[in-house]
Amino acid sequence: MNSRAMRPNYLVIGAQNCGTTSLCANLGKHPGVFMTTPKELHFFSDPETFARGWDWYESNFSGVTNETAVGEGSTTYTRNVHQPDAPGLIAEHLPDARLIYMVRHPLRRMETHWLHRRRLKRNPLWDFERTYREVPWMLDASLYWRQISLYREHFPDDRIQVVFFEDYVKDPDMVLADCFAFLGVDSDYVISDSREAHNRSLGRRADKGSGRALRQIPGILSVWKKLPPQVREAIQPFLTFRLDKKPEWPPSIRVHAIEKVEPDMKRFLAFYGKPPDYWEISEL
Repeated sequence: MNSRAMRPNYLVIGAQNCGTTSLCANLGKHPGVFMTTPKELHFFSDPETFARGWDWYESNFSGVTNETAVGEGSTTYTRNVHQPDAPGLIAEHLPDARLIYMVRHPLRRMETHWLHRRRLKRNPLWDFERTYREVPWMLDASLYWRQISLYREHFPDDRIQVVFFEDYVKDPDMVLADCFAFLGVDSDYVISDSREAHNRSLGRRADKGSGRALRQIPGILSVWKKLPPQVREAIQPFLTFRLDKKPEWPPSIRVHAIEKVEPDMKRFLAFYGKPPDYWEISEL
């Protein structure tokens, strides 16, 4: 296979915290579809990664055999305020690529974004308000019309497939069939375990300050693994907490978010054939 063939012909471009991990996992189960491991290469969004060059990027597709749809899925490709070069670079280097863009209720996405950051220990002590104010792509990634418009400047609409998370949860097989058809592979192929959950933050555990400090001690992980299960279970509440609550919206943040999201959301829903009340934001 030549080097050009080693480049992807489709990308899952986001959005972050909208179910792309599950979608990409299921796409990759189709015999005609290749998905990289890991799915997120960030090649076109991170300058340091892009500087690693095409040999590195193409090496991620070295496992391609007979698959005709070859892709990767980096949600940073639709965080323009933080990674503004992605749409132009993708258009320049992959002008014939097909793009899949997965979205969900924009304010619910922000809630999950915050939980996800806490789970990954990115400013885990910040409350929702501080994260909203200091992480600009938390809002930006939920401005779906703004994000997709940057790609529509370079790609025709028939090469952009929008997937709604709510539709995917309701009927993943139907959504996957649509994606398979879009990618030009057998759309009748059924993924047997398509409802398997991936990468959920709610219900998982994150470190408290004591837990983070303990992790810095050399060799602590091997010691932890040797402890009896009942001892680990007794200690764990002092070291970690469960991400079992969605954040509360301070009134000022809620008003600001709705003010920014609502006009963008209405244009997006109208263009992609959804009713204006498909995502109800005033009741949050």
